Amino acid sequence: MLREALSKCICGEQSFLYFVNERGRVGKIIITVIEVPLYICSKCGEQFSNGPDNIRFAKQVKEAV
Repeated sequence: MLREALSKCICGEQSFLYFVNERGRVGKIIITVIEVPLYICSKCGEQFSNGPDNIRFAKQVKEAV
């Protein structure tokens, strides 16, 4: 899937696309999903992802358990 490298943060500044390792939890089990696409604001540090990526992350967490 092609993603935009830049996005706008709620503070109005540019957010840049990074691929980070994120932890997820299902019940008492914690897992790490590698290379989750995440936008990080250059000014306020806010981190966010888009809707399809959130759904994909939740699915990967459940599949890993």
